[in-house]
Amino acid sequence: MEQKEMAKTRLIIYVLMAYGLTYLMGILMWYGSTKGYDLTVFPTAQMMYLAAGVTDGSGMQYVKEWIAMFQNPVMWINIVALPINYFFVFIAFFGEEYGWRYYLQPVLQKRFGLRAGVIILGVVWGLWHIPDDLFYYTQTSGIQMIFAQQITCISLGIFFAYAYMKTQNIWVPVCLHYLNNNLIPIISGTFSADVLENQTVSWKDLPVALVLNGLCFGFFLLADVFKKKEVQEEE
Repeated sequence: MEQKEMAKTRLIIYVLMAYGLTYLMGILMWYGSTKGYDLTVFPTAQMMYLAAGVTDGSGMQYVKEWIAMFQNPVMWINIVALPINYFFVFIAFFGEEYGWRYYLQPVLQKRFGLRAGVIILGVVWGLWHIPDDLFYYTQTSGIQMIFAQQITCISLGIFFAYAYMKTQNIWVPVCLHYLNNNLIPIISGTFSADVLENQTVSWKDLPVALVLNGLCFGFFLLADVFKKKEVQEEE
């Protein structure tokens, strides 16, 4: 009986991911078509949705556990503490964003274009994490972690680039970077940065990560700031 329920859950998730993601992205395709954007990436990404829909049936259990975490007072204490903790650690995030977004992003965008420059920066940013990928984030699935890091850095890099280009204020991506890194221990329910250490990443995780990150951040490449002809120089 339990196996039948799991099979039913897997089928429901599969259908929702396959059709739900496709039609959701269809809204963005419609918007892009009205603006005359190149839509080539959408059919290519659509082929990955089916893989993202294949799950072991434990997805709903993860959702229930995630909802239960918000009933834990420690969760809310950590969330309230986020703005306070920022002032103790912001310098590290400023250092990274000052190097990537403030300096290197405009250099790459002038050389390769606004969109391509940001994507190349994401690749470079991901490669910079290789020592962390091999010796901190995991010690058992290093190659998979390197690919996962590329997906993360390219997608987050698009979002951070959009925020910086939109505001022309380096402190915006600094704050976003801080929130991204410090929300992970909270959302995981461990409330400790140790959750980032010694992870296990499988090859089947990568298509899911690619689709979800693409849905969350990829569409920012369609924003007006990426259509400007020239990169604004910092005075």
